[in-house]
Amino acid sequence: MSVFLGILAARRVVRHRPPRAMVLLSRLHTGSVNDYAGFAVGGIIAVVAAFLL
Repeated sequence: MSVFLGILAARRVVRHRPPRAMVLLSRLHTGSVNDYAGFAVGGIIAVVAAFLL
């Protein structure tokens, strides 16, 4: 099921403009390992915040 949804999402990105969040994140991403660490920390903070709500 997740593979099917991934294919649908990829088709949408290829046929249309990418989502605004994807464009913003690609502008922030420099390829440094610090980007990956920052995204991981941001994701953990978002998960913890969701659990605390």
